[in-house]
Amino acid sequence: MIHWKWTQQDTDQLSELCEKLRDRAPFAFSRWGDGEWINLTHTYTAEKNKNIDGNIFYEDLGNRLKDIVSMPRDYYMGHMKVAIADVNGNSLQHMKNEYPQQWINSDLLHGLSAQQGLSYIYELFDSIHIVYIGNDSLKTLPFINEFIEIPPANVWDDYDNILTHIKQYIDDNKHKTFLFSAGMATNVFIHDLWEYNKNNTYMDIGSVFDPYVGKKSRGYHANLNINFNEYKKPINKVSDLTYKIDNNIPFAFSRWGDGEWLNVNKEDGSNCDGNVYYKDLGDALLEIVSTRQDYDMGMQTLIPWSVQQANKYDQNWGDADVLHRASIHNELSPFIESLQDVHIVYIGNESLKALPFINEFIEIPYNNIWNDRESLHQKIIETFKDDVCKVYCFSAGMAANVFIDRLWKLNNTNSYIDVGSVFDPHVGRNTRSYHKKLQLT
Repeated sequence: MIHWKWTQQDTDQLSELCEKLRDRAPFAFSRWGDGEWINLTHTYTAEKNKNIDGNIFYEDLGNRLKDIVSMPRDYYMGHMKVAIADVNGNSLQHMKNEYPQQWINSDLLHGLSAQQGLSYIYELFDSIHIVYIGNDSLKTLPFINEFIEIPPANVWDDYDNILTHIKQYIDDNKHKTFLFSAGMATNVFIHDLWEYNKNNTYMDIGSVFDPYVGKKSRGYHANLNINFNEYKKPINKVSDLTYKIDNNIPFAFSRWGDGEWLNVNKEDGSNCDGNVYYKDLGDALLEIVSTRQDYDMGMQTLIPWSVQQANKYDQNWGDADVLHRASIHNELSPFIESLQDVHIVYIGNESLKALPFINEFIEIPYNNIWNDRESLHQKIIETFKDDVCKVYCFSAGMAANVFIDRLWKLNNTNSYIDVGSVFDPHVGRNTRSYHKKLQLT
């Protein structure tokens, strides 16, 4: 639990920050706790020279912090409401009185997390452009647009290079919100960036999201009851895919359309590609979709019957046609560029092996691979490599969903994507009506 009482003033302060975030009104917010004050006052010892996260109390960092807080600033500064002390147990509560700023509660997000969770903050951050500066574990947060990875501790050792790198993400034509989980050096980053460009927002959010990525780095984290499904963001646009690919975040994405649902419902016949509705394939698909999965699924939203079928099942449904929509609007290039930068294993018919971004190709028939599913499954497994995160692209009909499900459960350090027929026109095959209208270069 949080050991301080939430007040109306806290509500007002949080509301003010959230309104500015929502309206994309630039501001900066640094947070000052025991670590910052210990560093600033140089009250650490040779034996006690680090904070709880292993960040060293550097003398020059302390001097920069003192320079910053000694002058009234035109941005928010937060001070902890709980009792804080130096390494010898001496109180540091008086520090905010020695350095007059317009202090607000530094732990507004921590308090909100402890009280009710961060669903609203997730939605808010998802509505704006987020650049996150943090360690590797935080890159999986679903609202991030751009991620800058830093070491888990002691970024001060490489402060100038990291600051220069962050500045490269500033776009004069676009407001961005920069979120920092960078230890005590965060306050210097925020100050220097605010002085450099006041058209963006810079916030210290500390460890508030650690428990939402499975890390319990603070005492109250153990008491949080987090429903991780509540915070999972479905795939609804190409950037949702490219972010994961670009940052080597393993994921799986299967697509459920009319063919899959006809198969689930044991209809006779075949789909437009000649893939037969096999009864045992329908059973396998039904078993998958009837159980809540820990990976991404997309439903065809333009076909009402498909939507009705999907809504029968409790899944984190996204858009099955996200790639096709991008292709129609000539916006597939970012996805292709992302594929070019990673190791691609493509599973598809012989025509698709001409795609230029493929590293390994597993050829399958033009239809009905279900008849040879065990052999294909084994071929795919043989491509696994412990030290390489590979991206597996499937153009394998309705059976693709079964392969993706089995492979994800066998090895979730790779990524598996049902890309369907989206690349057919890129190899001269117009298998869907919209393909003929594409203007490919």
